[in-house]
Amino acid sequence: MILSNLQGYRTMKKMKKVVSALAICAVAPSAFASKHFHDTFVGVDVIQTSQEFKANYGKDQFKKTPLDYSIFAGTKFSHHFGVEVGYEGQPKKKKDATWTGEGFLDGNTYTGTASSTTSVKGNHPYAGIFAECKHHRMKFQAMLGASVSQVKVSSYNTVVAGSVPADFTNGATLTGSRTKIVPMVKLSAIHNFTDRFGVRLSVNYRNLSDMNIRMDQDSNQVVRPKDSFGIGLGVVYSFN
Repeated sequence: MILSNLQGYRTMKKMKKVVSALAICAVAPSAFASKHFHDTFVGVDVIQTSQEFKANYGKDQFKKTPLDYSIFAGTKFSHHFGVEVGYEGQPKKKKDATWTGEGFLDGNTYTGTASSTTSVKGNHPYAGIFAECKHHRMKFQAMLGASVSQVKVSSYNTVVAGSVPADFTNGATLTGSRTKIVPMVKLSAIHNFTDRFGVRLSVNYRNLSDMNIRMDQDSNQVVRPKDSFGIGLGVVYSFN
């Protein structure tokens, strides 16, 4: 009888240890998060972007001022530093143009004139580390990050008159796509008009000038964008 009670006591003691360990495992992550991560936020942006292309590689052919849309989330891991992740999407933008000389995408200038119907589309998921300072209800952030940028282009060209490249195919549709990790910078000012909601004004820079987009149907035809700049306006919701 005494042995049985002793075994039961030991079993109960082990069960208490197991329950205590499970409780610690359940509470520790949230305690760690509350201690080390704070000022968590989510938001959406509309970004007016300036995206130009290099001479002889798409200049005057593609849309220069697309409107981008962004969703993002972030949190701080110290008083002045935090991380932000997001996705910036550029819907397909089309343009009809007639151009002379510098629009044939092979790096050369010709005397011929051609017309084109083009489109450009971008996908830019990103992540970065930001520094932040506060002044009353204002927050100022400077973020340095990287973007996995994908740019897709298409061009339907027809010759109007004059000399053109020897391999220029009249009436053909050319398509190309390139994905590359590029550096980016985001400067933001956030005004909280309540404890939870605020507006964010941002200036965005993305280093796309090293991206060469070769057309699938003709590798001599290349689209080369310049670096992109944008001004964003959005809404931010803070959890704590």
